[in-house]
Amino acid sequence: MNRQDFSATISDISDHQKTLGRPITFKASSDGQQISRLKLSGEDNRLGESVVDRLAFSAKKLSFETMALSSMTISNTALAFNGDIVMNDAKTLKGKVHLGFRDADINTLAGGQSSALGDLGSNASGLISGGGGLKKLLKF
Repeated sequence: MNRQDFSATISDISDHQKTLGRPITFKASSDGQQISRLKLSGEDNRLGESVVDRLAFSAKKLSFETMALSSMTISNTALAFNGDIVMNDAKTLKGKVHLGFRDADINTLAGGQSSALGDLGSNASGLISGGGGLKKLLKF
C-alpha cells in the first residue's frame, strides 16, 4: 500500500464558546495516490440556543478495487465525491452527497450482469436509471 499523509488543524477548543465568541472548528486534508485532494472541514457551534454541528467533505479521487453493496458490486474504479452534513441538537441530521465514478465495472448480484460504464460523472439519484437503486442504497 502506498503512503498517504494527512494534516489537520483544530481551532478554538473550549467548553466556554459563548465567552470565547467562536465555535470549535477543524480542517483536515490529504493528497496522495489512494485519496487525491481530500478535504474535510467542520465546526461544533454552541453559540446559540441549540447545538449545530457541520461537516463538509470532498475528494477528487478515491481508488478502490471492490465495493460490495446489497444488490451490486462496483469494481476497479475511482470515486470522486463532495457533500455536507448538518446536525442540530443531536436530533436532526440533514445532508447531501454528490458522487462520480470513473472506469467503474458494475455487476448486479441478481442477474449477474456486468457493465463497464467508463467515465460517469453523476449524482447518486441519476446513476442507475429505472428506479434509482443506488440512491436508495446510499441514502442516509
